[in-house]
Amino acid sequence: MRRSVQFAAVAVLAGAALAVAGCGSDSSDDDSGASTTVNGCEIAPGTQCQNADLSGVTLDGEDASGGDFTGADFSDAELTGVNMSRADLTRATFEGATLDDVDLSSANLTQANLSGATLTNVNLDGSIRCGTVRTDGTIDDESCPPSGGTTTESTTTEGTTTAGTTTAGTTTSSGTTTTSGPVSIASFNVGDADCSNDTAMTSVRVEWTSVNATGSEFEIDGEAPGAQAGFGGSGTANFDLPCDGENHTIALTVFNAAGETATETKLVAT
Repeated sequence: MRRSVQFAAVAVLAGAALAVAGCGSDSSDDDSGASTTVNGCEIAPGTQCQNADLSGVTLDGEDASGGDFTGADFSDAELTGVNMSRADLTRATFEGATLDDVDLSSANLTQANLSGATLTNVNLDGSIRCGTVRTDGTIDDESCPPSGGTTTESTTTEGTTTAGTTTAGTTTSSGTTTTSGPVSIASFNVGDADCSNDTAMTSVRVEWTSVNATGSEFEIDGEAPGAQAGFGGSGTANFDLPCDGENHTIALTVFNAAGETATETKLVAT
């Protein structure tokens, strides 16, 4: 069954993932004959398909790719008519993407980011939505499993006095505490690199927000950019990149005291 979903984070995320799966009509094949790229968009986890036109592509969880698009970036992509049912879109980014008549049934949209996306007639039947950022920036935890459950603490006392009545023997009292929800990245934006003045290095600005995180760390091209003390779960920072005409990656990882993490990667051209 299809239903219209406008400005819903889950629909947007699903649409973005679908776009990644079907980046276009031109494709290349691997040794098995399975399509690995569409219109220059690689069909793989962590793929970077910003602004891509993936309209009408079918690439679900039963496709040769396995439907694995974890951490993929489909920001501002055109995903009309994409079929990505049963696909794994965990932590995929669909900011500003257009999702119309998209099939995301049974897709995994855990921690997907749909902020600013536009979606209509999106099929979300059976989809997993936990820590999913809706189009309006709020969090959808509809499908979250119990996180940490509950903890019961018991205390045993002798001769307890309650409401003026003293009783000999044993009294057991219990209290229940619940843990917070999962860690997720709500937004992660990286500015453009300005190498127009033939400089050797340029500085890019990074802004991010997260949910249930207490700290953040970064990697530039897979390596830590020096000391990172003081980065909270949300904030801004500036990082230097070489003006070498290459593409560079900036990876953000947010975490909490329990050791739970969420990671997202952005590609920057210099």
